[in-house]
Amino acid sequence: MPLGKLALGVALDSLRAGRPFVVFCLRAVSETSPTLHWYSDATPEASAARARHATATSDCDRYALVVQEEVRNRDGVMRLAAIAEVGDREHDNALRLAQHYEPFAGPDAPLSTLGNPMMLGDTDNVLRGSTLDPGRPAALVVVCPKCSKRNRVTLDRVRDRLPKCGACGESLLQT
Repeated sequence: MPLGKLALGVALDSLRAGRPFVVFCLRAVSETSPTLHWYSDATPEASAARARHATATSDCDRYALVVQEEVRNRDGVMRLAAIAEVGDREHDNALRLAQHYEPFAGPDAPLSTLGNPMMLGDTDNVLRGSTLDPGRPAALVVVCPKCSKRNRVTLDRVRDRLPKCGACGESLLQT
């Protein structure tokens, strides 16, 4: 949680300085101070994908990946927010935190935060299931050809028997 709050602070400080939002990740190995890594690609989605891949294949123990999205606040209104995905190697899921803000509109209207950070729930932890994770067997993510659900399939399961989609039961090894 402290790494997530630090990451949200870095995002808001960058925006307060008048810079455009850039996807970034804070990564830490054991108890060392986190290192900051910026990702600027053609689209924010590509930046986030590259940041996730770089984090999954790194030797870090914990991470906070920050993206910008529009999310509903507690009143149901869509607002800009800095979203921090925070995870470590010890937990299967990562936590998503959101800090809503009012964008910088000029010298008389600086960026301001709206309320406290809010928890959005769990998401996939990029450190779990990666090839560097000793706690889980190597696996592939296979998209079901029928319902488009993403299925995590271990290599042992592919060797032993044909894997099926967890949602609809369709075979995942169709040609």
